[in-house]
Amino acid sequence: MGGEVIFDQFHNVLFEHDTHEIFIRPYPFSPTPSPSPTISVTPSISVTPTISLTPSISLTPTPSITPSPSPTISVTPSISVTPTISLTPSISLTPTPSITPSPSPVLVTTGFTTQWTVSGDDAARTITMPFTDHGTYNATIYWGDGSYTGITSYNDVNNTHTYAIDGTYIVEIRGEAPGWSMLSHADKLKLSKIIYWGDASAFGGFSNLIYGFYGVNTNTSLGTGKILVKPDIGRIDNLFLQNQFTSVPAGLLDNLVNVIWAGGMFEQTPITMIPAGLFDKMINVIDMSNMFANCSTLTNSSFPTDLFRYNTGCTNMNGMFRGWSINYEPKDAFLYNTKVTDFGYVFMGTTITGMTDSMYFRHTTGSSINFQQTFFGCPNLETIPDGLLADEDGLTFIWCFYDCPKLQINPYTFITVTGETATRFNNKSPDLRYVFQRFSFTGNQGRAPDLWNYTFGTGTPTYTECFNGAGNSSTSIINYADIPAGWL
Repeated sequence: MGGEVIFDQFHNVLFEHDTHEIFIRPYPFSPTPSPSPTISVTPSISVTPTISLTPSISLTPTPSITPSPSPTISVTPSISVTPTISLTPSISLTPTPSITPSPSPVLVTTGFTTQWTVSGDDAARTITMPFTDHGTYNATIYWGDGSYTGITSYNDVNNTHTYAIDGTYIVEIRGEAPGWSMLSHADKLKLSKIIYWGDASAFGGFSNLIYGFYGVNTNTSLGTGKILVKPDIGRIDNLFLQNQFTSVPAGLLDNLVNVIWAGGMFEQTPITMIPAGLFDKMINVIDMSNMFANCSTLTNSSFPTDLFRYNTGCTNMNGMFRGWSINYEPKDAFLYNTKVTDFGYVFMGTTITGMTDSMYFRHTTGSSINFQQTFFGCPNLETIPDGLLADEDGLTFIWCFYDCPKLQINPYTFITVTGETATRFNNKSPDLRYVFQRFSFTGNQGRAPDLWNYTFGTGTPTYTECFNGAGNSSTSIINYADIPAGWL
């Protein structure tokens, strides 16, 4: 299978697993070759006469022995042989037999199962389960070296185990152990793999997973199965933050129906692909901020269609694509997310070259929408469409296009037609500080939106250094001379 084989002394089983399946089989076992190999024998026969052999030899199946040279000797099922025959055969096996254990191995019911690697002195060979003070504990920990302990609290002394020798061990938890977090956990680098998320009949599930597997190296996979959770779970913030896996199994999050806060789940991981439908069951989530922030190995082609289609109650998408190697906006990413009020940092620091969809952020019906630093520090951003930030509830734009040296500033950034200057910010107080500030310019000349002529009514805008910086001049902005000093 191309996986790894690990012996669990306590259970007397071998684990074979890959990124998709775990097989557990008795050890040792007596394999039964299936099918039986076909053996072609070409012997060299030396005969010493007048010696009779008893008992008779019965051969099944009847072989056909062709000595070299001829004649052909055909042996029948019951043979009485007078001479002693010394055979020095050359045996050719065609095909090479495939040995299949009998009976076939099956996956047995297990608890939450992980792999830990320890090496060194007693302290280095000691691990403590990262339980947290959430819910009721009543579990058994099988340490993988033939020992096990029972626990009744998150800080039970039996949560800790010292191994006698260096090695890699399979640790299985059965029962109730609902809180788990690797934040500031001293042994997190000893966790080398998530193997199986557990069967509901063996493991009670989690009530808390905030920073659950933060900063650990779980190889290249997040195991098999689905994360088991209790109905009262609400937060899984930063669940896999700075983890080192590269792939996410489909269906991993299917049990997270009641989760509300899920920000930073895959932030700063080397993930290369997002499976379709990953968040389909998370229908109650409201915070998905920084979900894939600084996942530098992701590209636009990694983003499935309708990834957030069923997260219609989500209000926070802050930092969603921050730090990506991305050339244009993932198509219709927020099409169904009408309640979002925070689009800050969404494309911050990406290599995006241009936006094409003027409605990209305008499906929302939320109020006081935040666009703080949405395109902050995008070195390759050249163009944006008319009306990109024209949503009437968009009010916070501080540093929105800060340090974008190639940007051709669009006069219709905040409106779709000229007449909207009288209504766009009427009786509102938008934050327009440092919106277009930059310190160099290498792009095409644009035109600044004449925000100083907009109607604010009873509102009080803030606009310190909106067009400040050496990158803004008559070279980069055709109407630069019209900009009042207070906006520079």
